[in-house]
Amino acid sequence: MPKILSDDAVERYEADGFVSPIPVLGADEVARCRAGLERFEASVGHPIEFPEKSKSYLLFDWADDLVHHPRVLDAVEDVIGPDILVYHSTTWIKEPNTPAFVHWHQDGTYFFLDPHLHVTAWIALSECPPEAGCVRAIPGSHRLGQFDHDDDPGQWNMIKRGKASSTSSTRVTAS
Repeated sequence: MPKILSDDAVERYEADGFVSPIPVLGADEVARCRAGLERFEASVGHPIEFPEKSKSYLLFDWADDLVHHPRVLDAVEDVIGPDILVYHSTTWIKEPNTPAFVHWHQDGTYFFLDPHLHVTAWIALSECPPEAGCVRAIPGSHRLGQFDHDDDPGQWNMIKRGKASSTSSTRVTAS
């Protein structure tokens, strides 16, 4: 029996490759994480960048708390079981009213996993209405295999390696 997700949500994950939303943080927890992030950004005078945005949980208590949060881990366990390893984490900051974006892509391209089996837990620390350019996924795309990706670093592409799905008719994101 799942700990957090309903049986229906687990089935949707298996069919679609994702399930959302999954409420895991209370307002006080979100505020604490945001305050920690904003303290760091104020100390350096700009939004978090590489290398600090990569594997932030190794540097900041607030980020470490997220990857060890019981409700996050319970949701992940519901879909893959109890053998969980944090392989990577990225703190994505898309400032309001900027043209910044992340190309359609498949996370497995970056991780060189074979097979491409992993779970991405995306945790919002701010409101993310569709007009803000929030994360989107194509249901079932995880069953289509790994697509070739081309480098497209562009000024506003938030993926520094610039990877983008090179499939012209379908751009997919799958974890």
